[in-house]
Amino acid sequence: MQQSWFVRSMRRIDALFVLAMVAMSVWVAMQGGQPWNSFSDGVFCGLAAVTACLGLRAAAPPWLRRFALACALAVTVFTIVDGVALLVSPDVQAQIVSRSGMIFVVLAGVLGPFNAFALRRAGPRMAAGVGHADAAAAVIPEATPAATSEAISAVPSRRGNYFLRHWRGQLPLWLAFWINGVLFGLLFLFAHGYLALSMKGHSSLQLLSLESVAALVLAFLGLMWWAVGLWRCADVRLAHGRARKRSVMVQIMLVCLAWVTLEVATTAPLGPIKDLAMLAIGKDVLGGDIDVKVAPDGRSVILVGFLHQGAADRVRQALDAAPQAKTLVLSSPGGRLQEGELLANLVRTRQLDTYVDEYCASACTYAFLAGHERAATPQARIGFHRPYSPFGGKTIDVIAGEDMMERYREAGLPDWFIERVADTPSESVWYPTEQQLTDARVVTRVSLGGEANRFALLKDRDSLLQALRREPIFVAYDRRFPGTIDKAVEQGWAVQQRGGNDGEIMTAMRGVVAATLPALLRDTDVPGLERFGRLVLTELNAARAVSPQACVQVSEGTLDVTRTLPPAIAAEEVAVVTQLLAAPPARTPAPDARTANQTLNAVLGAMPAPLREVLTGERAYKDRPDLSCDANISFYETLLKQPPATRDLALQAMFRAGH
Repeated sequence: MQQSWFVRSMRRIDALFVLAMVAMSVWVAMQGGQPWNSFSDGVFCGLAAVTACLGLRAAAPPWLRRFALACALAVTVFTIVDGVALLVSPDVQAQIVSRSGMIFVVLAGVLGPFNAFALRRAGPRMAAGVGHADAAAAVIPEATPAATSEAISAVPSRRGNYFLRHWRGQLPLWLAFWINGVLFGLLFLFAHGYLALSMKGHSSLQLLSLESVAALVLAFLGLMWWAVGLWRCADVRLAHGRARKRSVMVQIMLVCLAWVTLEVATTAPLGPIKDLAMLAIGKDVLGGDIDVKVAPDGRSVILVGFLHQGAADRVRQALDAAPQAKTLVLSSPGGRLQEGELLANLVRTRQLDTYVDEYCASACTYAFLAGHERAATPQARIGFHRPYSPFGGKTIDVIAGEDMMERYREAGLPDWFIERVADTPSESVWYPTEQQLTDARVVTRVSLGGEANRFALLKDRDSLLQALRREPIFVAYDRRFPGTIDKAVEQGWAVQQRGGNDGEIMTAMRGVVAATLPALLRDTDVPGLERFGRLVLTELNAARAVSPQACVQVSEGTLDVTRTLPPAIAAEEVAVVTQLLAAPPARTPAPDARTANQTLNAVLGAMPAPLREVLTGERAYKDRPDLSCDANISFYETLLKQPPATRDLALQAMFRAGH
């Protein structure tokens, strides 16, 4: 008995093709290149060639020829699909990193139909007495006694465990494909989606992660169960010459599915899977710390840091320990969206107000927007962007993005604001201006700062001392007036122990600094006084843009400029005061009282009459901060516009002569 020349030729071609693939892979790798565009391409092209070469032997078992036939045609199908994708999609073209690998995939696809034809004729041919009808019957390897013994059961069994019968290939082909594959798969996806959505925003992040891990494991096991049972079902029918076309198509599909699965498994990042598994066992790999404490007065809970797994539970425990708390103070760059949703539900359930005086971005905005009253300082940074999906993929990104935008719609944000958020990629953050936050009703009340009690997070008095020693302006004051920092810490810590908030503590510490300011200005020369006067005018104008009350607090020296005014102005204050503290004392004497009064009266006379009246009768206008603010601004503007001689005398009269 002998095989046809075509079968023998294809077997030699396949052997040479395998050797060429191995040689190409080794040579390209030694040159520092990438032999294949993906690991799965090399595996399945090699698998198709090797199985075809082995299946074309005269003594090859029928099951091997059927497997080789499916692999050969699957490579051809993949080649056609890849070719169409390359023609219509520039993105696919950009993913081609190995031309040699692409060439071998195309060659394997071209060889596929020829190998399939050769495999159908691979049975040994009789030399003389065999009729043409017998030869024509060998379209798929004929059902021989060996093939019959190879099949466990020719007729589907109606007894036994249903899942075990599928695994053995004893169910009808349509049942194994449509019911066990399509219907069961859709039911599983629906059940997983329903369960995940019902848990989202309500169950803990660990429980949600555990459900996702269980779903992945069940999906993998179910896919293996379905694919193996379906392959065996099709193989049994091919072995007995039944439903050949459908069975071959099913096996081709399963090889293609294995190819795709291998490509996904080898190209998808393993980091997200590991993170999910760690979350499922209660460990969060997200970097950064989190601190949750109840303010000493018990009226607020302070959250500082990343929203890790368990952040919402820690806030809930703090709220349970402080039933009088009505405000959640947030200072977080974001974190887990699930924790943000849990926090938002907690804030809504407890009807809490939310407050931000530093920053709140990404998942933190979920909790902030849930507040009954949402307060923030003018310089608070509240940031938005599209969600980041660690599993990647446009479909997942779109679903996660739509879910986030729906959350913002439920919070009442306008469409123009939501569209801007949707246009901000996850790699960057959009920080709306104070006006945008107010117009969009993200912030319902502008705060002048100091309402939080972040100093409550300090462990002891020494922690406050170390914090002040890191502030350049306090260090400069302490250098000029030794003991300033110690006195400020003593006053601030006393207020903190009484349960005072940040504003009250800072006012107490600034009071110590303010007590040294007259002595500093008495020793300052005229150019330094002018710089100081222009700084005060700049701060008054900037505070007036915030609110009249902020302007009044600037004139009183109680406003926290770092929370309320632009950073450039806060930096300018540090620079100017540091220069004054480092400058040597002035040598020129201060003007006498008579000259000082005449000079200041001249400045007052140059002011608009209504504002001059407010300034001279300030107590009568204490309930009109807007007029008091405008009067102070007008006075400094008028003073600094005076001729140099008058301006210099007026500055010395104010700051050096004590007027």
